[in-house]
Amino acid sequence: MLPTFLGIGTPKSGTSWLHDALEAHPDIWVPGRREVHYFDRHYDRGPGWYRRFFPPSRHRHRYRAIGEITPHYLYHERGPERIAAMPSVRGLIVVVRNPVDRAYSHYWFRARIENYRGSFEDFLAERPEATTWGLYARHLANYTAHFAKDRILVLVYERLFADLDRNLRALGDFVGVDSATFPAIVRARRVNPRFLPRLRRTYAYSFSAAWWLVRKDLYGMVRWARNFGVMRLLGTQGDDAIHAPMKPETRDRLAELFGHDIETLEAMFDLDLSLWKRPPADDLDRRVTESAS
Repeated sequence: MLPTFLGIGTPKSGTSWLHDALEAHPDIWVPGRREVHYFDRHYDRGPGWYRRFFPPSRHRHRYRAIGEITPHYLYHERGPERIAAMPSVRGLIVVVRNPVDRAYSHYWFRARIENYRGSFEDFLAERPEATTWGLYARHLANYTAHFAKDRILVLVYERLFADLDRNLRALGDFVGVDSATFPAIVRARRVNPRFLPRLRRTYAYSFSAAWWLVRKDLYGMVRWARNFGVMRLLGTQGDDAIHAPMKPETRDRLAELFGHDIETLEAMFDLDLSLWKRPPADDLDRRVTESAS
């Protein structure tokens, strides 16, 4: 059996929660391994390798939806045509997040897994993908060339948990299952928190080892380590212990950079993304105070 839906994006936008929510539904199959990366990194391994992640054909009546979540599919140049060539895939799911906040979350993630110690501004200069990955409309245009827009479900991260029941209904309807059957635990917000490990170098080495195991198809060992909290044993520290908050001028510059793409995305999928165009409440308070002084 092969997937009927795919989650194609975006990194640092709640896709781990999405995977876990889908995995918890009794009528949905997603692999225990997160991010299979077939359509971008492992396409040369062929469909036989890919089928290993899904139920055998004798279980075709056991599940109403089968899929996997690999958020980097959105960015691969040949991803759309490769996915379109797999007729079992009927729908694509994308979670989008304010691209400024997504870039900052990307920075924290790399600070954690690579022991990166530069500033956010350094990170933006050194890692252009931190910004290009936030140009959602540009990347989704590659998919709309192969898929009708009604076959692409776009969920907005900032609204996902504010109205979770509504979004779970949309998700269930899209993949073809009863949303009422999502277990109660799915309705508890479970998004990966932002943190830095106390033993930063050890954590980075451990993460590299985990990726090596994944590349060797030994994901079961990684899942075991996650379930038993091995990484938590390294401890965490507050998220302001090493890095300063985003500078207001950096946020302004990024907001201007993403502005046109946000407008295009709104029109492309009939979305209301006005909440991305307002400064955060604490930043707004700062601006009001400065203007009054």
